Amino acid sequence: YNGYQGGTTVFRDFGVYNGKNGNVMFVQGSTGNVGIGDATPDALLDLDSTDTDGGDFLITNTGIGTTGTVASIVSNSTTTGDILTISSTALTTGTALTLTGPSSTGVTDHFVKVTADIGSASSLIFADSDFSGAGVTAYGIYNDADDATSSANTDYGYYGALDATGNAAKNLYGIYQTVTS
Repeated sequence: YNGYQGGTTVFRDFGVYNGKNGNVMFVQGSTGNVGIGDATPDALLDLDSTDTDGGDFLITNTGIGTTGTVASIVSNSTTTGDILTISSTALTTGTALTLTGPSSTGVTDHFVKVTADIGSASSLIFADSDFSGAGVTAYGIYNDADDATSSANTDYGYYGALDATGNAAKNLYGIYQTVTS
């Protein structure tokens, strides 16, 4: 719908309702923002839900393709901020992020692959764990690796390689820890 004078002076909103005056989807004409479950979308796509069954946002690929990308977030022009934030402040039991890979053939590349040019006083992975609860047994990083096969494998719980090139003086540490009490 182009609207009044070709849509140049008046913006038209578009809404889809459930028959009970409840908003299902809303397109804000002045911004182009789309709200699903939200009549005032604050972003290009704004999903709001009060469902408690855990199915608020799903991407499911049951196709027969064997290669490709199912979902991708590309933000090549963002210079400051967070690209993906998962907030789960009320979570007391469960896991905020679960990645499940193949169970029989194994991953032949990397299951989780992180590449970046790390600047000064930065880190590739930063964990800020809070162990301040009473009677807590907790882990900053917990790795439980198993090899129950009969194959002659080479397994590493943790493996690191640190390469230094160039002529500048460098301090290199494979694993560096500071423990204070």
